[in-house]
Amino acid sequence: MAVTYGFFDSVNGDRTYSADDISNYFLKLISNGVFATPSNAMQVQAASGMGVNVSAGWGFINCKWINNSAPYSLTVDAADVVLNRIDRVVLHLDPTTPVRSITIEVKKGAPASSPVAPTLTRETGGVWELSLAQIAVNAGATAITQTDITDERPNISVCGWVTGLIDQIDTTNLFAQFTASFNDWFTTVKQTLATTTLVRQYSSVYTTTAPSETIIPINISQYNYTLDVLNVYVNGLRLIPGVEYTENGSANTITLAAALDVIGTPVEFEVLKSVDGSEAESVIDMVYQLQTELGKLDANNYYCNGVNDNTAFMAWLENWEQGQDNRGIVNIIGTFGVDGTQYNQDGTGYSLIYNCSKAHGVTLNFSQCDAITARGNNFAYFSGCKIEGLSVVFDDVTNGQATAAITAVNCTLENCDVYGTLTGTAAVTAYSVDNCRMIECDANLTAYGVITGISAQSTIINCCNIQVTSEGASTSAYGVQISDNSRADNSTFKGTTAATTTTASGSGGFGGGYYSNCVFIGMGGAKGQGFYISANQLLNVNNCIFRGYAANPGSTGWGYGITGAASDGITVFLTGINCNSVAVSGYSQSGSMQLGQGHGSYMGIFYTSPSAPSTIVSYGKVVRNRV
Repeated sequence: MAVTYGFFDSVNGDRTYSADDISNYFLKLISNGVFATPSNAMQVQAASGMGVNVSAGWGFINCKWINNSAPYSLTVDAADVVLNRIDRVVLHLDPTTPVRSITIEVKKGAPASSPVAPTLTRETGGVWELSLAQIAVNAGATAITQTDITDERPNISVCGWVTGLIDQIDTTNLFAQFTASFNDWFTTVKQTLATTTLVRQYSSVYTTTAPSETIIPINISQYNYTLDVLNVYVNGLRLIPGVEYTENGSANTITLAAALDVIGTPVEFEVLKSVDGSEAESVIDMVYQLQTELGKLDANNYYCNGVNDNTAFMAWLENWEQGQDNRGIVNIIGTFGVDGTQYNQDGTGYSLIYNCSKAHGVTLNFSQCDAITARGNNFAYFSGCKIEGLSVVFDDVTNGQATAAITAVNCTLENCDVYGTLTGTAAVTAYSVDNCRMIECDANLTAYGVITGISAQSTIINCCNIQVTSEGASTSAYGVQISDNSRADNSTFKGTTAATTTTASGSGGFGGGYYSNCVFIGMGGAKGQGFYISANQLLNVNNCIFRGYAANPGSTGWGYGITGAASDGITVFLTGINCNSVAVSGYSQSGSMQLGQGHGSYMGIFYTSPSAPSTIVSYGKVVRNRV
């Protein structure tokens, strides 16, 4: 039939329409391609080993649509032993009656000395393919990296963007013009290089920290905007100068034509700088050495993929270690994605595990990494390394088992942070550390089970701020819980619970240990103590503050600065401590100190009279408030 039309109401079945009739309605409105929002829609990203992930997004092929609502995993076939090949990741439409589907597939290329990408299948009225990316599968390769992937989404000849109710803007000639111009320029540069010219390359990465950012800093001090070549990449896609961004002269920034709507989007800058001079030959070795050292530094950078970094990072780290002699610093950069994968360590599952195999340890620097959203229960287990700048957030995670956000053995933790809320009733610990050192680490964590800020053995704690809260009906909160072989200096510990049962308490500290210049605050429904000394523990304190509060102490509760178990094994050495009463609305205090048994030596100032053990060995100066 030459003429078709639609749509009209059907009367006694005289107007019926097929799926093609409905689809063809959009034939002149929406073009083939990938919808361009967000900017990483349907982007192919390297995963672990020979795996790749296709980001969430929508596609449109010959009036049929596909919605990929979550990252889609694919595995690339093993590499040839001798020859290279090029594969493609495609959207594959098969409208034939037995199939009727759109799938995401890896289209394998043929191994060759000069490989080419496989041809896309495009049959009139039949199978039709769009290419999302090319993947270079080098001979003998055991893993796919992001540099092996060429993004083809913007290329209208094989895919293209769906940007609105109009056909694609044909950018083929425009890209060809830019490519030809660049090649002409670079040919001239190469000819000059053969005589007395050096080309230096500088790079930087900026990760967005707020929505709708348009002004992006280049952060390359050597860049001369009047002489040098600048390349800008977003999500691996090179931007067109003057169209998708403009340079802001000496301000060393660019302004994007379209704002980046996803926080954590990496913007990569590459500057090519030519250096002329008659003495170039004499400095070529120096420049080569400098470039080699810069390459080594960049080799220490792990760039997050935002999807399954807990898995990919461990694989990357294992390969990285093989190229190191004794030690090194690894920088983790970008938005660290956590999938549901769990790894066992001593029978307990963690999202991330790293046991350092180097004699002098390795530093994992997370200071350029966004706060990591934990999935499941335990997040990370570290052994034998230094951890810097790690921030972990629990976003209403339901913990079904005992949880430790960060577990560390024989490690140094510096400038780390744990915060958020866990809604399960299992016990929670922000930091579980053994034979470690903690420096300027914080915690502000809420849970519905028993919660502990720091649980430590043989550990030194410096300048930490720990606050934990239990929302459970009969559960306790402990700021720090350590044995007498650990110590803390210049730190604050606070535990809060509203529970009114006699078995629940809010404690700044619990156990024993050595402390100087610390503050302990415990706030409970029935029981609150700045510090609760466990049976047979030693508490050695110098220049510390203790506050204990109870909201409804009743006949069995209390609010003491220091109290403890009834045990002859308790030993206390208190020097210069402060347990004075400070009113807090809605809470009461029972006194400064209450110890029924044990041994003690005291030298300090108390603003209310303490109740000291009867077995005092040496009783120093205790001053009572005379007001």
